[in-house]
Amino acid sequence: MTPLDIFQRLEEIIGIDGSPRRLGTVIETELRDYFGVPPVQAAEKAEQMEGKVRQLISQSNSNSDSTGSYVVLSMSSINDRVVQGSCYIEPDEPVTTTVLKRRRLHIDPLLDHIQNLTFHQFETFGACVLKELGSKNPQVTPHSDDQGIDFYGLLSLGQLS
Repeated sequence: MTPLDIFQRLEEIIGIDGSPRRLGTVIETELRDYFGVPPVQAAEKAEQMEGKVRQLISQSNSNSDSTGSYVVLSMSSINDRVVQGSCYIEPDEPVTTTVLKRRRLHIDPLLDHIQNLTFHQFETFGACVLKELGSKNPQVTPHSDDQGIDFYGLLSLGQLS
């Protein structure tokens, strides 16, 4: 197993709202319990991998800023040896940050639901979104198996239409 394998496993077990955990300890536990590494070797390997896994978490955070995506894990702002879910609310965090983190918690379930819609359900959903945005008379067009957009609407943007 590589540091990337450990990083991906930590994303699974800690999750976006996971509470703080000492990075070395959680790596050691996963090496032992999930990957089947004997205890003494797991402790040694965790010590060797901790810096590389921390670097992967930092890279993921940096990449998300430039790509506009969100991350699952982050390092604690209080202790750089502690990993937590990126939406974990730390003590003394500004209210605006707390609100944004709480909102972001709803993204994964919403995306999962949208990705599991049938074509027809997605088209209806798209028309409903257009209506909520203020579109006049959004329409779902007849299905034609052309893989094209099968909903539309008119939206007025101030003086633009």
